Amino acid sequence: SARRYALSTLDDMDAVVERCRQLDLLQQGRFTPRREPCRVDALMNEILASCSAPDRLRLATGPVCDVESDRHLLKIVISNLVDNALKYSAPGSDIDCHIERCEGEQQTHIRLSIENQPGPVGLPDPDKLFEKYYRSPHAHQHTGSGLGLYLVRHLAELLDVRLSYDQVQQRARFTLWIPA
Repeated sequence: SARRYALSTLDDMDAVVERCRQLDLLQQGRFTPRREPCRVDALMNEILASCSAPDRLRLATGPVCDVESDRHLLKIVISNLVDNALKYSAPGSDIDCHIERCEGEQQTHIRLSIENQPGPVGLPDPDKLFEKYYRSPHAHQHTGSGLGLYLVRHLAELLDVRLSYDQVQQRARFTLWIPA
């Protein structure tokens, strides 16, 4: 309906304004991480409960432990990745989310991956993906600012979280390694 479309468009515009506000805070150095113990699986469940299509998300969780991170900033990072996966995936397709503990020689990490089948927009350019204002050439039927992944990259750096993007069997996969 026209009303639903109008409300959806307002939500999209709110999201763009919010990303601009967050970017402004980041550039002013106003995001100071407040590290505290938090659980990535609990954070993910919160995000899934409030996202636009929770029925499309499949969450698989192995053994996890607390991470020392800023809960609010980490939630912004993960929410942006989930939103993107929903927005740019094939209509009605599942988004696969995996959380697991990885024991390293120097440090333990929680690895979180979010994987989706690309929709009509196709796969993004891996060389430009995290650049400011980058949008896939076919992404313009979706409201967006080209700031979401740029913000994700910088917040991840601030939190000492490693972030990667891979194309796995024609699927897009974003992975976070969060120090535990």
